[in-house]
Amino acid sequence: MKKFLLSLLIAFSFQLSFAQNTNEKLSITFKDETLTNALKRIEEATAYKFYFDPTWVNAEKGLISGTYTDAKIDDVLNKVLSKTDLNYIILKNKVIFTLNSTIHDTLPANYFTDAPVETNQNKNTDSENPVFHQQYDSLSDYTVNKKSAIVFIGKENKEATKKSFTVSGTVRNEETGKAEPNIYIKVRNKNINTSTDPDGNYTLQLPRGINIIEIKSLSHKEVVRTLMVYDDGAFDVNINEKSNQLDEVVIKKKGQKPTETTVSGLVSIDIEGIKNVPLILGERDILKVATTFPGIKTTGEGSAGFNVRGGKDDQNLILLDNAVLYNPRHFLGFFSAINPYTTKKADIYKGSIPADFGGRLSSVFDIATKNGNQEKFSGEGAIGPITSNLTLSVPIEKNKSSIIVGGRATYSDWILKALDNEDLKNSQAGFYDGIFKYNNAINANNNLEATAYYSHDRFSLSSDSIYKYSNRLASIKWDHTFNKKNKVAFIFTNSEYKFNIDYDSDDINSFDFGYKVNESQLQAKFTYQLNPKHTFSYGIASKLYNISPGYQHPTKPEATLVPTDIEKEKALESASIFI
Repeated sequence: MKKFLLSLLIAFSFQLSFAQNTNEKLSITFKDETLTNALKRIEEATAYKFYFDPTWVNAEKGLISGTYTDAKIDDVLNKVLSKTDLNYIILKNKVIFTLNSTIHDTLPANYFTDAPVETNQNKNTDSENPVFHQQYDSLSDYTVNKKSAIVFIGKENKEATKKSFTVSGTVRNEETGKAEPNIYIKVRNKNINTSTDPDGNYTLQLPRGINIIEIKSLSHKEVVRTLMVYDDGAFDVNINEKSNQLDEVVIKKKGQKPTETTVSGLVSIDIEGIKNVPLILGERDILKVATTFPGIKTTGEGSAGFNVRGGKDDQNLILLDNAVLYNPRHFLGFFSAINPYTTKKADIYKGSIPADFGGRLSSVFDIATKNGNQEKFSGEGAIGPITSNLTLSVPIEKNKSSIIVGGRATYSDWILKALDNEDLKNSQAGFYDGIFKYNNAINANNNLEATAYYSHDRFSLSSDSIYKYSNRLASIKWDHTFNKKNKVAFIFTNSEYKFNIDYDSDDINSFDFGYKVNESQLQAKFTYQLNPKHTFSYGIASKLYNISPGYQHPTKPEATLVPTDIEKEKALESASIFI
């Protein structure tokens, strides 16, 4: 009902307005006058008041000439505005101008119903023209903003019956002004498209009303323009070249720490990077990579040790999660006893060794184990010609605690037995090692880590003696944060190294010979950050040594050898540090 009353009111207003202005006549002559002057003279010669945007009129550069005697104002305005983009409507004594579009004085067909408009009608009145409805239905689906302003092609004509128009233009490079060939142009949601010729020109046949034009090219930025097409016309487009941005290339290197650090002579091994180092018998070796750094050399061909800046092999301290690893080699020095799949970092101090590492003359290898994956179960492994390796990571509590387990073993005994040489067939050589680590982020201020490691080697090459040695270590570390400036780490470690020779011969003097070193250490390391540039470290440490220098026990009851045990020794080493 409201819609019906509003329609009657609008129709009545238009009819009343037009009825009051049908009989006025005008006589006037123009001679090479601008549009501004022509409209001003018409306004002064009649009782009409003109309303328009001055920028519309000033933009028209053509001159107007002509003589009109007793002419209706409609006839004069139609002639004066025929070569411009201006339309108008007369309401009482007011003439309201519009740019391109017209103000319609009748309602569309089927305004009061939802029935679709038949597209095969071809009448002249806007109220029954199907193009009229198509145009304004499109407007309801499009929002005009500053970035998508409508470009008008021609001006609207109430009596126009033509349904499509020709729009042509040139596509140019905005920076150089050069015409761009082979630029793809299409109308969105319509099966209308074309491309520019070698001179950058194009032509499109567009339906009346709104058309959204997309200008695309692989080497240029996409341009989208909205055209309101009322007549044939031109539309030129400027486009910009597109920079195809590639994904960034990140080059990482975990080498020497920044020069501003107070620790000199420190280098780090890139654990992930050693995947690209040529393998020895299919096995990654952290300590082999270490010998590629300046100042670190092997003690000799086939030797298990290494010298750092002239120091002896036994002057190097090797730490695995803060616990001492006495013998870092497997299989006569061919393999490292450190599992590369479970290692997170390896820092080498070749000089200026920090006091909290204790006393060593040559170097310190500080090796840390990875934490397990706290989100999902994962694993990694490898099969080589001599050894196989498997590492598994299991979350215990998601995003809080996990364990990581790694193990290696060799099947060299099987290889030796497959050889033709009888001496080698009777030989044996093998090793295995395993590591277990548990970590738990208890809360924001407390973190707990526990590591256990064991390795074992045995070999007997064309000999009646079997040589055996093993490493066993365990460490527990509790990190606690008091506040933003004060932190502490409590560390307990235990390490043991055993060496054994099992001599087995046909006579009665077979024996078992060996020795053992065991040490336990407790540390409390405090850190105080005075400011972003100054940090103090202090703490206490105490280490207990239990040494079994050696023993020799006969393995047969009838042996003439006297069992021998060298007296065990103990030592306590304590220290306080401030750095």
